[in-house]
Amino acid sequence: MVISCCAVGCANRQGKANISFYRIPFDGERRQRWVAAISRKNWQPSK
Repeated sequence: MVISCCAVGCANRQGKANISFYRIPFDGERRQRWVAAISRKNWQPSK
């Protein structure tokens, strides 16, 4: 499975040097804040 950034316009993928990826939290309120900050229309993270 390829790990990539979910931000609009970002082309970062796993394997590039000095790039870290983080999972979207499972906690309800914190998860909602992350999804809002990502700002993708009609998008929900997978589980």
